[in-house]
Amino acid sequence: MIALIVDPRHPSAASTVKEVEAAGRGLGQKVIVLNVSAEREFEPAFASLVQQGADGLLVMNAPPFFSRREQFVALDALHKVQTIYDRREFAAV
Repeated sequence: MIALIVDPRHPSAASTVKEVEAAGRGLGQKVIVLNVSAEREFEPAFASLVQQGADGLLVMNAPPFFSRREQFVALDALHKVQTIYDRREFAAV
């Protein structure tokens, strides 16, 4: 099972969800979509994906996520979640 964090306000959110869900189906993987549009929603989203048993996390390319990359990386480490980001700056935190 794969989790996808998206900002539902972002113009490409709907198409990103469709693409990831299609890729997940092709791999036989269920995709959990977590809508996050405010900083206060980050921790509950991570708790939810862990509770639901996600094996990994894909983070949508969205400006609010990039600007909070340190928080994302800290939550990855805390919850021991394997995460894929679209920019190397997340790994450099």
